Amino acid sequence: MVSESKSGPQPESTDSGIISLGSSWRGWGAIKNIVVFGDSYSDVGTAYNPRREPCPTPEEPLGVPFPGTTFAEEGQPNWLGHLISAPLNGSAERLVYCYAGGGDTVNIVRGQIRGRFLRQAGAGVAAGTWSITPENTLFCTWIGINDCGGGGTPNYNSILTMLFLSQEELYEAGARNFLFLDVPPAGRAPGSIAAAARTWMNEDPRIDRRAHIYAAWNTQFAERVRMMASKHTPEMTALLLSSHKIFTSVLDNPTVYGFEADDVVTSGGAIWFDYLHPTSKMHEIIAKEVISFLENVNPSKA
Repeated sequence: MVSESKSGPQPESTDSGIISLGSSWRGWGAIKNIVVFGDSYSDVGTAYNPRREPCPTPEEPLGVPFPGTTFAEEGQPNWLGHLISAPLNGSAERLVYCYAGGGDTVNIVRGQIRGRFLRQAGAGVAAGTWSITPENTLFCTWIGINDCGGGGTPNYNSILTMLFLSQEELYEAGARNFLFLDVPPAGRAPGSIAAAARTWMNEDPRIDRRAHIYAAWNTQFAERVRMMASKHTPEMTALLLSSHKIFTSVLDNPTVYGFEADDVVTSGGAIWFDYLHPTSKMHEIIAKEVISFLENVNPSKA
């Protein structure tokens, strides 16, 4: 189905939802640890020393001085910083073990999981010597923007096979609660719009000519989430949140979210910090949507 937006025809996003609800899900309130794999949208500056394990504490819940080093404005948090701080986090104490790095792809996420987490903290999980448990930990993966950047035929079978083999390794190490985020409409970022203006000089550059690429990733990604969940029912909790829908809602209705119409296409504006990366205010919206989604996933009765 195609829906009409201000930037031209846009394929409908993958729906957010509960793919499976396992016995280890005790609700968002029970989550004390968030383990994150991904790219620049989640990077807080803990990814660049492969010998250093992220070591968050109640005093430094990101494992680095707040807000870390992000791809938003200097000194401003990304969605993870917003997620674990007031006012969104209330009085809860949550720790973030972040392995995400700028420019990372699925191949590098495999290294984040296999080469870092499973050899360091994950070894403690499997041995029962780490403080996290299946019930108090959420494993979050948000990846794919850089994998989609090459264009071409949008068939991501081999890439997604690699990604979900790594997710299986997390499961085997004891992970039970998973949150997956699909990719946003990066073709609507200022960098893509500028490139379109150079290529299609007589057409509206705001039309997202890469929309089919991100739609293909999101469709195939969601199917892999469902496949993994069905394999591990009833133990695995698999939650799918559509960042594509979050961004599309903001970009189609900027004034509803407190932005100006020009912010939709402006690098260095209130929505886009640069050619691709969102501002801290946009990250706050993402964090609010994450929390709203997770708060509505009731504890398992299993």
